[in-house]
Amino acid sequence: MWLWTHTAVLTPNHYSGNYTGYQYAREFFFKMAVLTRKAHTTGTLTYLSQHLHQRTATYSTRSSSLPLLTVPNPSTVFARRHFNYTAPTTWNSLPADVLTCDSESGFKRLLKTHLFNNCFNVA
Repeated sequence: MWLWTHTAVLTPNHYSGNYTGYQYAREFFFKMAVLTRKAHTTGTLTYLSQHLHQRTATYSTRSSSLPLLTVPNPSTVFARRHFNYTAPTTWNSLPADVLTCDSESGFKRLLKTHLFNNCFNVA
């Protein structure tokens, strides 16, 4: 996952000694995925959902049925930290079974399972 390899970018200014970079990156990834799902599917977070745009496929492929988001092309490194770029990149990196989950509790469960499997290289 791209978030786990660039932990220096994600390290907060108030970094506590209890977290390693990987733990912070996993927690950040989980929170960003849940926040993106809430903004994208429910539309209740209008200040965030206005930055998310559904990707439209020009031709039919297997991934065209997935609810993927359009990722903007940032011009600077600073722009990569903005919600416009981070949320779609996080969302699009999730597997199909996590993306298509209907309930929020099921989404969180599948997301935690996915992150655990990636962390410990479980097949």
